[in-house]
Amino acid sequence: MRRLAFAFALPAVLATTGCQAGSRTTTTAAAPRTAPAYAAPSAAAPAAAPAPTRAYVPAAAPSLPAGTPRFDATNPSMDQALAAARAAGKPVAVFLLAGWCGFCRKLDAGALTDGSVHAEMANFYTVRIDPDTPNGRAFARLARGGYPTVAILDANGAETANWAGNRPAADLAAKLRSAR
Repeated sequence: MRRLAFAFALPAVLATTGCQAGSRTTTTAAAPRTAPAYAAPSAAAPAAAPAPTRAYVPAAAPSLPAGTPRFDATNPSMDQALAAARAAGKPVAVFLLAGWCGFCRKLDAGALTDGSVHAEMANFYTVRIDPDTPNGRAFARLARGGYPTVAILDANGAETANWAGNRPAADLAAKLRSAR
């Protein structure tokens, strides 16, 4: 009975948080099984080239006010982001959104299209990071609680706030307001 209760509680817990950092596996009924990573390749089978990473396409943002930029920069290096934030006189808000993360896509299509969130984002130099890009790997250390993660950095790169998970627009706007 205890196992049955856990089986029903686990999806509810996962639905309210975010994807775990480094967890790229998804399970579908039609997904073919592959050999474990530690298995030696068959001598008869030629080595296949790794599959290219699918590009993440952000959802359309119909509720944005006209002329409101979504992010100031996408996948810059850490040095570029900090230099641009110092020039703008703002702290950096780093949005770590992985292309393979379902919760990242939900946040992108939900709270990140809301006008109140964009009003709070205007107080930061906002950076969108895909942690699977070369520049994104430098930021991936900020995602201690999984993806999506929002981290606030001061002009020197010191972290002042960090939170993970998909959030409703009102909650994300409040978090950004309190992190100023």
